[in-house]
Amino acid sequence: MPTIYDYTDYRAFLQDYYLEHKERNPHFSHRYIAQKLGLKSTGHFAQIVRGRVNISTALIPRFIEFLKFNRKEGDYFENLVLFEQAKNHGEKRRYYEKLLALKGIRPKVLDPRQYEFYSKWYYTAVLEVIALTPFHGDFRKLARAVTPRISTTEARETVALLERMRLIRRDADGTYRKVESTISSGYGAHSVALNNFQIEMMRLAQEAIDRFPREERSLSTVTVGVSACEYKEVIEELRAFRRRVLDIAKGADSAERIYQLNIQVFPLSEPVKTRANP
Repeated sequence: MPTIYDYTDYRAFLQDYYLEHKERNPHFSHRYIAQKLGLKSTGHFAQIVRGRVNISTALIPRFIEFLKFNRKEGDYFENLVLFEQAKNHGEKRRYYEKLLALKGIRPKVLDPRQYEFYSKWYYTAVLEVIALTPFHGDFRKLARAVTPRISTTEARETVALLERMRLIRRDADGTYRKVESTISSGYGAHSVALNNFQIEMMRLAQEAIDRFPREERSLSTVTVGVSACEYKEVIEELRAFRRRVLDIAKGADSAERIYQLNIQVFPLSEPVKTRANP
């Protein structure tokens, strides 16, 4: 029997719930579900599962009653629906944080490591500074090495986090070193935290125009028109470029500074008909 706490996608839960009950009872059908939920169309449930329609706010309590959730399970389901259907990043983050709070009921649901690591832009900066130069516990010096500068308290808290996540370790001589460990951004609920991190990095890119002279930064833009197929080619080129940058950095034995590379591609128009594609 699927448990709601094992899901970060309410549609996937509903599909698994339906299939399991259908297997145990052949008479369990979309028509039966529609009757129980008071839906006019027998195909409404299937449309929800396929992502073609959303669960309305008014329908959430009926789903909770039909699924026989207790109060905490119902709260989780409601926030899962609202998270999935949120219209902007701010809303998604708010519902995601509620899911994290409810996660205390079942620790396996979401991975807070992902959220915590991406919740502050300077966590990655401090990690790479420690990888670059020996750090012996001078938090004031560490804080001053980051741009924009962070506080000594923030530096201390960051080191504690990185050590707890086993991204750094302290050797017998008191030197902190980066551990070869990768946190994948991946997909799913923690992408909200990643989105927040990327927004912060874009803000820093904007501030870099005034913070650094031209010779210490590189900002460029290009506006182009491409087809859907050509867009995929552009994305593949960017992925290859990013891998190349990582290869260059990996082979750099004499690194002197930490840099942030942001790559953004987004539409500036709706799809339009052209002479070539009427």
